[in-house]
Amino acid sequence: MVSYYVSARMAYFARAIPVAGNLFHHAVEMLLKGYLCRTLDDRGRWRLKHNLRRTWRRFKDEARCYDTWRGIRDIVAGMARQDYDLELRR
Repeated sequence: MVSYYVSARMAYFARAIPVAGNLFHHAVEMLLKGYLCRTLDDRGRWRLKHNLRRTWRRFKDEARCYDTWRGIRDIVAGMARQDYDLELRR
């Protein structure tokens, strides 16, 4: 997770914005799924695929700290709206 985050920051400052977006997406996904390792097995995490909205909802239900994560919710929602993989293929 940390390597994706660090790489995303480096890509952002190098002005490789689509690459940075993709790497930030993976960093957030790994962070959320890392937390979900406590309750989900490999198959359960695989079923979430790369869908940040579903992963975020599952994380919120497990973490039960809705007020604390309110600011991050908007970031995850914004990232979920973007399809960074398509940006890289153009």
